[in-house]
Amino acid sequence: MFERLIEQVRACYENAADAKQKAEAAADPAAKTSFLDMEERWLALAHSYASLGSVERLSAAMPDGLSKPQERARANDSLRLQEVSTSLIQEGNLAALYDRLLDAAIALMSADMGSMQTFHPEQGELLLLACRGFHPESAAFWERVHLDSASTCGVALSTGGRVMVPDIEACDFMVGTADLDAYRRSNIRAVQSTPLVSRSGRLLGMISTHWREPHQPTERALRSLDILARQAADLIERTQIEAALGESEEGLRRFASIVESSDDAIIGKSLDGMITSWNKGAERLFGYTAEEAIGKPVTILVPPDRHNEERMILERIERGARIEHYETVREHKDGSSILISLTVSPIKNSEGKIVGASKIARDITERKLAEAREKVLMAELTYMNRVATAGELTASIAHEVNQPLTGIATKASAARRWLAAEKPDMDRVRDVLDQIETASYLASAVITNVKSMFSKENHDKAEVDINKLISTVMNLVSVDLRKHRIELKMELDDQLPPVLANHVQLQQVILNLVMNAIDAMRSVQSRVLSVKSSLNGRNSVHVSIEDTGIGIDPTNIDRIFERLFTTKRNGMGMGLSICHSIIENHGGRIWASPAVGRGSIFQFELPINAGEPGA
Repeated sequence: MFERLIEQVRACYENAADAKQKAEAAADPAAKTSFLDMEERWLALAHSYASLGSVERLSAAMPDGLSKPQERARANDSLRLQEVSTSLIQEGNLAALYDRLLDAAIALMSADMGSMQTFHPEQGELLLLACRGFHPESAAFWERVHLDSASTCGVALSTGGRVMVPDIEACDFMVGTADLDAYRRSNIRAVQSTPLVSRSGRLLGMISTHWREPHQPTERALRSLDILARQAADLIERTQIEAALGESEEGLRRFASIVESSDDAIIGKSLDGMITSWNKGAERLFGYTAEEAIGKPVTILVPPDRHNEERMILERIERGARIEHYETVREHKDGSSILISLTVSPIKNSEGKIVGASKIARDITERKLAEAREKVLMAELTYMNRVATAGELTASIAHEVNQPLTGIATKASAARRWLAAEKPDMDRVRDVLDQIETASYLASAVITNVKSMFSKENHDKAEVDINKLISTVMNLVSVDLRKHRIELKMELDDQLPPVLANHVQLQQVILNLVMNAIDAMRSVQSRVLSVKSSLNGRNSVHVSIEDTGIGIDPTNIDRIFERLFTTKRNGMGMGLSICHSIIENHGGRIWASPAVGRGSIFQFELPINAGEPGA
């Protein structure tokens, strides 16, 4: 038996040495920490096995082969403890080991019943492992025992020491409790509970024995129980260590498999910027093999003009900060640029000290190209929408241009007559020329506005007077308003600050919303268009466009800004989607809601300091 025990101890030490070597060879700090934890567990397991030899020698040292009854009993106890020691070394069935320990405890204590429990510190409770002789209801009642239990094991859990009750009917702390009823149900009169404590002083469980009659164990019996309790504690601790080792090894295998099979590049680096680990994803993304990359500075992946960026990342990691989804540029082995999204986390050792960083790099080159293509497409669609809207305003535009041109022609004719008179009226001619100049400016402004609607604008932003834009749009649609007998109500706050925006795009939003409102009122009798602007708090300008039209179906209210969604017979489903995109790109928001009574309200807000998205 000792030979097998020695082999098990030797195997534990060999496994501990192997884990230590792997820890020293590991480049990844996380893997190094895991291997060091495994080394500690293998050493603890070796000590657990070695302690069995100590118990064996202690029990073997008790007198044997003596004829006196007391000494014969000691010899029997010694033999029983030796048998238990042998079982702990040879038996592989864990449940059978617990049963054998419990049977030995009952026999050593000359008891009628017994129980064994493990301690779960997270829940602060004892969980029943095995029991003998309990009434089923008592066993169910004691399946979980907490600190507030009036049982001896509950009190021992609170005090940390053995609790002995020679007669439960004379025990003060059990009077009137459910635990006393459970004892009576199992015909128990005396009970003791002994904590199972690890060699480091950690509570592992409890072993209890019970008698049907009042009973006080002898000191010899209690000493034997203490030896058995040491064996039981070693068994529980060994079981926990073996389970933890199994979980660690499985966790390492699972972690290694996840890292290696990941499509993303997962890279470990030290605090001085040296690459310590490199998965297949990194090999595919950057072109270097693990042999080529590990041990090299991480700057082999960083374009020269971004080396300062890498230093800033390392400084943040040293402070314990985490960097998430940082979009930047890195360099392939062949020199080509790669757009990546970078997440960097600090790696800590078992003492909690930051020893390195773990980087996950995701290739977003295709995504960025797709976004660029989508941006170009949206610009084309926006232009097409603007041209289509302008086409619907042909009559209004013609009227707006024709009115000042007619005035210019009429006034020029009058000026010619006054100049041809015998006594030219120069004062009247000068007045008419001033009026002609004003009308020409007005016509030029209309043409400029129309031209802007047909131009493919750049994306530059400048300070824009939102009220002026609204007025320009209302002038453009004035003919349509008169044609459909629509009453216009405007409430514009003349104290509004300018917003930073692209005036052509913003004009397109207002024009789209106004044209939609006009279209929604074609089939109703009372037609009122209300346009308002105001300052919303200190940070944004608010615009609302309300009509008394047919309104929006409540089931569609959440979809009207989706691309290609339309409720019009000949609609393209792009107008409101483009409005939504423009407002969002200006850092604002747009929404729709039913109006009070009838119709709809479309509203949008723009930040006063609007610039880039999310500003």
